[in-house]
Amino acid sequence: MAESITPFRIWSKPGIARDGTTLANQNHEDGQWVRWQRGDPRKIGGYRRLTNLLDNPGRGMNVFDQNDQTYTHIGNINTLQQMQINPNGVVSAMSDRTPAAFTTSANNLWQFDTSYDTGATLNYLLAHAAPNAADISSNTTAPVYYGNATATAVLTATAFPNVSGGVAVSGAYTWAYGSDGVVYWSAPNDPDGYGAAGSGTARPCSAKIVRALALRAGAGAGPTTLFWSLNSLERATFVGGTPIFNFDTISPMSSILSAASVIEFNGVYFWCGIDSFLMFNGVVRDLPNDMNVNYFFDNLNYAYRSRVFAMKVPRFGEIWWCYPRGAATECTHAIIYNVKENTWYDTSLPNSGRSCAQYAQVFRSPLMCGVDDDASATSGGYRLWQHEFGVDALDGVSVLAIDSYYETHEFGIPLGDTGASKTSLICNVVEPDFLQTGNMYMIVKGRQNARSEERESSAYTFAEPSTTVEGDYQQQNINIREGSRYMRFRFGSNVQGGTYQGGKIMAHFQPGDARITS
Repeated sequence: MAESITPFRIWSKPGIARDGTTLANQNHEDGQWVRWQRGDPRKIGGYRRLTNLLDNPGRGMNVFDQNDQTYTHIGNINTLQQMQINPNGVVSAMSDRTPAAFTTSANNLWQFDTSYDTGATLNYLLAHAAPNAADISSNTTAPVYYGNATATAVLTATAFPNVSGGVAVSGAYTWAYGSDGVVYWSAPNDPDGYGAAGSGTARPCSAKIVRALALRAGAGAGPTTLFWSLNSLERATFVGGTPIFNFDTISPMSSILSAASVIEFNGVYFWCGIDSFLMFNGVVRDLPNDMNVNYFFDNLNYAYRSRVFAMKVPRFGEIWWCYPRGAATECTHAIIYNVKENTWYDTSLPNSGRSCAQYAQVFRSPLMCGVDDDASATSGGYRLWQHEFGVDALDGVSVLAIDSYYETHEFGIPLGDTGASKTSLICNVVEPDFLQTGNMYMIVKGRQNARSEERESSAYTFAEPSTTVEGDYQQQNINIREGSRYMRFRFGSNVQGGTYQGGKIMAHFQPGDARITS
C-alpha cells in the first residue's frame, strides 16, 4: 500500500516568540530583518547612507520641513549640526549651530521641538542637552537654546532657567522641565517669553521630569501636555485665567526606562518602563507582551538604559525600541511592537547599531544615525542613514545584500490535546508561495524530542517564479527528503536586490517510523 502523503500549510502565528520553550511556541521561532503584514512575513526595507560627515553618533534628532527641504538637526556629545535634505535624499553642506559656551560631555543627550513665534513670525528650533546618559536622575542643569529652525546661525540661550530634563512644545506654549518635578512655561506664542505675561512655573510632582509631549486638546480645545517623571505620569491642562494651567496626576506609581523611549502612535502613547512596556490611552496600563519581554529586559545593558530610543514606521504599524544588548554600549538591537498585527518581533540593527532616529514625516523615510566611524570620510565620519529605502544596504558606491529570514515554529504529527504523536514526519516536497525577487533559500531543522540535539539540513535554493520553466514541476517546487519527529523551516533572502513577501506555503508530509530516538 502506498504511503499517505498530505499537503499541509507551513504557517505560524505572526511575530517571533523569544520567551518560553521552543516546543510550546506557536509563533515564529526566529527571524532577522523581517516584519509581518496581513499575518504573513515580509522583508524589512533596505537603507542608504545620506552622509558620513557627522562629528559623532547622534544623541537626538529633529526634522522640520519647509519649501521642499527637510531641515535636520542632530546633536551629539559636543556639537549641534544641521543639514538640509531634499526629496531625492541629496544632502546640503553641514552647518555648525553649536551654542557658544556649550558644555560638552560624553553623556550628553538632546531633546528638541519647534514652536512658532507670532512676534518674529518665525519657526524656532528649541534645543536642550544635559548629561543624562549615565544617570537619568542627574540634577546637572543646562540652558534651553533656540534659533530660527531654517537658519544656520548658532543657537542662543532662552530666558528659561537652566533645567536638567528637557524641552517640549504644546500648542502656543514652550515648556522646560527637570529636577524636583519643576516645570516652566513661556508666554503664549513666544518660545523665549519666560518671565513675560502669561508665563509661569509649577511643581506637579517631586521627582525629576524627564520627558514631555503634547496631548490632544483639553477643555475648550486648549493645549494639554503629558509629563513623565521618574515615578509618575502628570498632566497639564490649559484652563486660562490666573492659574493658566491645572495639573493632575494620571498615575502616581509608574516608571520610565529612558526619556527617548516615549513615542506617540495615533493618539496613544507608548514607552518602556523599568520592567514592562506601558501605554496611555486615557489611562495608564501595561502593554501586553508574553513573547519577548524577558528577552528584552534580561539582556538589556542596564548601565546604558538612557540610550534606549523609540521610533515608528506608521506604514506597517510598527514601534521600534532600539537598545544596547548584552555588553554593547550602543543600541545594537530593536524590539518591535506591531500595533496593526498586535504582535511582537525583534531584529539586530545594521552595522554596529544605531544611536537615534526620526520617523518619516514629509521626507518619506525614517532617518537613523549610525555609531561606527567611516575612516574614508573627509571630516566627521559618522553616518546618517535613510531607512525603508530599496532592499539593499547602500553605503556610497558599496551595494550589499541584506540577510533577511524567518523561522517557523515546530511541526509534528498532532495527537489531540495531549501533544504530538511518537511518529516522525517525513517531508518530500515544499511548494514555495512568495512575492519574490532574487533567489531565496530554505533550511529544515529537526529533532526527535524536546531535549535532543537539533539537526539542520543544507540550504535549498529556489529561484523567483519568473525564472522557472512553464509546467516544470521540478523547478516550481523544492524537492527534499527530510525526516524528524519535530520539524521547522527557515526561509530567507541574502542576495543583492532580493526581497520577498510570504504567502500560502505548502509542504508534503508523510508519516515515518514510530520510534522515539534521542
